[in-house]
Amino acid sequence: MVLTPPLPIERDMPRSYDVTDLVTLPMIDAASTVALLTRIAAVAREAGEKTFPPIIKKRLATLADVNKALIDALAKRDSGRTSPSQQRDVDTVVDTGWSATYKWLTGWSRLGDKAGHHLLAKNLLDILFPDGLKFTLTKYEKEWAEVKWRLARISADNLDKHFAKLGGQSFLDRLIKDHKVYGDVLKITEVGQMADPVLIREPLLAAHSALRSFVLVAAAHVDENPDDQALVERLLRPIVEWQGSQVRPSAGATSPAPTPPAIAADVSPQPPEPTCPTCPTDE
Repeated sequence: MVLTPPLPIERDMPRSYDVTDLVTLPMIDAASTVALLTRIAAVAREAGEKTFPPIIKKRLATLADVNKALIDALAKRDSGRTSPSQQRDVDTVVDTGWSATYKWLTGWSRLGDKAGHHLLAKNLLDILFPDGLKFTLTKYEKEWAEVKWRLARISADNLDKHFAKLGGQSFLDRLIKDHKVYGDVLKITEVGQMADPVLIREPLLAAHSALRSFVLVAAAHVDENPDDQALVERLLRPIVEWQGSQVRPSAGATSPAPTPPAIAADVSPQPPEPTCPTCPTDE
């Protein structure tokens, strides 16, 4: 009986030795990355950074540089943002203006008069408030859009004349003014002022790459310099503890031991042992 040797296994992709593949870190966003890098720097200062081996000091300096770049990017991204309290305050102003207008028109609609003012009021109520004031309870951006089309309808159909005949020009002026401020605060009407995720992406990726390189270099340094193991473990401890610190255990639960950054072993996959369906077994 002739056994045919198995065909060699073709690997779909060559083995990668990129630092991204060799070191696995916790999933962390930009703000958490800044906090982690800052913590590592603090630990380094406490441990006497000036006495560290040159290779470790060099990597710590790189971490400081990428951390600063990431902080600057976050500051630039957030510089044009308004606070939630500002958005809430202007939303309240807009809601108040439309609520007052609704009540004013409702009052006119109930007063029958020969001049037909009540009919003008009813017409405005039907057009601008088909669902009452429900639109003022929607999310800020949606409410801005709801107001936008109402003001556009007033302009297109010359409904401003209705407001004038009813003595409500000041109501309309207030609605228009508040809507503009609303758009400015929400950054809807300021083109180019929206937060740009790309602004954060590059410095964040650079920070993560530097962090992985730091772990890899530190681990390699210990292999060559066992006497520095305690120092390296101290510097890597913030990374080890970070992931576990982000999950708050339930009452009475025991927190699992933190998992250190994983460094991939340099082991290439081996082909499986050849099998022969007709060969006798040891059984």
